Amino acid sequence: MPLTRRENLLALLAHQQAEHVSAVFVVDNFNRPHPLPLGLEGEDPLDPRIQRYLGGDVIDRLAVSEQVVRSFRTVVLGSQTLPDGRVLQTWETPLGALYRRAVPSGEAQTTFTVEFPVKRAEDYDRLCLILRDAEIKADVAAIQREGRAHLARTGEDGITYSVGPSTPIMELTRSWTGLERFVYDLQDQPERVALALKLMHQINCRHYELLCASMPGRVVVNWDDVNNLYLSRRLLQEYWVPTIRDYAAICHRYGKLFVMHTCGRLQGFIDLFAETGLDAIDWLTPPPTGDVTFAEAQGILGAGVAVMGAAEPGAMRFGSPDAVEQSLHGWLAGVDLKRNFCLLIPCPLGTPLANAARVARVLERDYGLELNREPGFPAIWEDPHTQQAG
Repeated sequence: MPLTRRENLLALLAHQQAEHVSAVFVVDNFNRPHPLPLGLEGEDPLDPRIQRYLGGDVIDRLAVSEQVVRSFRTVVLGSQTLPDGRVLQTWETPLGALYRRAVPSGEAQTTFTVEFPVKRAEDYDRLCLILRDAEIKADVAAIQREGRAHLARTGEDGITYSVGPSTPIMELTRSWTGLERFVYDLQDQPERVALALKLMHQINCRHYELLCASMPGRVVVNWDDVNNLYLSRRLLQEYWVPTIRDYAAICHRYGKLFVMHTCGRLQGFIDLFAETGLDAIDWLTPPPTGDVTFAEAQGILGAGVAVMGAAEPGAMRFGSPDAVEQSLHGWLAGVDLKRNFCLLIPCPLGTPLANAARVARVLERDYGLELNREPGFPAIWEDPHTQQAG
């Protein structure tokens, strides 16, 4: 029996020889070509039917994530959204309060921190109290219910991701201290920083244990998004590699595959990924967004880490169909498409549907992709919407 799309994708991520080329049109709140046909436009942006209509396999990227929860015994949480969209978060502890301020980003439909909670040395003591006070629990029934629902809508066309927590160095720098304070405090407050990182790691390991023991799917994703514009090779070797190695080991102990998302610049430390035990890099991006080509990544990582390579988003969004086709050949040059490789095709908001259609057509014609179809809709290359989009 031939492998289903799901089985083929899992084989690629498990470093086995695949039967056919795998390509996935990324669909989420930030990636959605236009115009989609009636019945898909304006619906759930994560709807797998959109990925099938575009012609690729399915990856449900934002599946089970909220059912492993952290509560507190004595710490009191507070959150206030102001009329202009700014958010104030508070943690009231017996040692005093911590505050975070964030402002909205309308374009990205998210918020970003403008005032970090840890502002001085003694704030680490408050943070460590918060971490020690935390209780982490899994709603096993909810995880299984939500997981089965996502698996059902993905079916044999692809896989679902279940989301695990980021590494302590990324969690601390992005959410609690900011990168600048973290770098200074490594020198000035090494014991306090080390304790915070240790407590975060203990919580995260427990989180991965509970998630892996409960989820019905096979794939866990981590959204660390490390890159060499953010952390140095030395910091990654000391603080990142060991923690990722622990999370990968937990996933493998439960028979899960461990994937990490990173879409930025990786030159200078991409070889470290092979030391972590993770199974795949999600959204490795070629120049100019990234700085490693797909073929280079395959050569560096070898047989142990799969490359889920992403078409360069700027080319997809702003290029003509002819330019996208030319770029596609460049991205795939020298790549072994049936071992340790899956092509992801992001379509940032505003991407002409004709560009996605051209990618699907070229992948079928020149690379042997068996295009998917969503029942009830024309194949993308037959759809008049693709001509309107061009």
